[in-house]
Amino acid sequence: MQSIDNNVRKRGLALSVLVFGLGMVFVAGCQLMGPSAPSKSPEQVIREGISKLFGITAYSYDVALKGDLKDKTGSPVKFDLDMSGQVDVRDAKDPKFTLKLGGSVSDGGSMSGDGSLDLRLNKDALYFNVLALNVSGVGEIPPQVKAMTNKWWKIALPAGAFDEVSKVVPQAEESKMTPEQLKVKKLLDETNFFVAPNYVDIKPVKGENCYHYTVNLDKQALLDFLKKSAEAQGQVVSDVDMADAKTALEKVDVTGEVYVGVNTGILHQLTAVIKMAGGEDASSGTVNFTLTLWDVGKAVILNAPTDVTEFPLQEFMNGFMNASGAALSTETASTQATSDSLGATENAPTQGSSQEAVRADGGGNVPLQ
Repeated sequence: MQSIDNNVRKRGLALSVLVFGLGMVFVAGCQLMGPSAPSKSPEQVIREGISKLFGITAYSYDVALKGDLKDKTGSPVKFDLDMSGQVDVRDAKDPKFTLKLGGSVSDGGSMSGDGSLDLRLNKDALYFNVLALNVSGVGEIPPQVKAMTNKWWKIALPAGAFDEVSKVVPQAEESKMTPEQLKVKKLLDETNFFVAPNYVDIKPVKGENCYHYTVNLDKQALLDFLKKSAEAQGQVVSDVDMADAKTALEKVDVTGEVYVGVNTGILHQLTAVIKMAGGEDASSGTVNFTLTLWDVGKAVILNAPTDVTEFPLQEFMNGFMNASGAALSTETASTQATSDSLGATENAPTQGSSQEAVRADGGGNVPLQ
């Protein structure tokens, strides 16, 4: 009897160890596999991910644009641009903003240009450095502009420069939003911007696991949102404006991918392929767009450059205006010369006419016979 009890106990212990082991394997497997697909519908996940963007006050960003187009005349236009940086407007009266901009543009032939810019902003000043600026086939860069490159410049801002702006910067807490902002937030909560989004898998974006969806833009939903959000802010949108916007959107097809954070619930990345059919008054071609957001809610520490020079804004503006005036004067003189030449041609004597009669008519006394 005792032997049977011992065997039962041994089997019970073995079974317990087996169950525990299987449980650990299951947990480990779940951890290795990572998070599972969301229980919410794709429409709800994406809608909430977009809505949560309204009111975020600190983040890092990157925007990439690459286009291969033809303008309405059929001339090619190619560009490749990237903008990245940080934003922190948690204290809207003491904002922190950085931007690194670089890219190139060309007509696919002899004309091209490229450059890069580093910009920083705080409540005291705007700092910028034109790191590079090159053009080809479109004339020369003015000397005063060339002299600005590879040098940190500073434009001091007056005290309280952001006091008014701070009143309209959206805040994360609805209790701090204006009535107009609350209306826009409600519209975001209710609008599905994409038609039948499809869940794909989970992928990381800047270290954040994200639900990945493929999407197609719902043009009518976008139009309705733009109209209602404008009206919520006191603007008037006419039927003509809406008809024009609808006509423009009908020539555009937008497909893309959306990535919404598993833990944050925020849209962290949107990629889009924008195809434009073109027409008599519109460009045609393709634009690839990518927006990436990360470090949401993380404070930005802005280090102002130390070796800076006060930017001579007034002198620069005077020089710009003088250059523009000189160009305008040259154009006016050329136009006047052309007009005078055409006038002389029109007043020249024709075959069989009297030279004296022409002169007399010029004096306004004797009509031509």
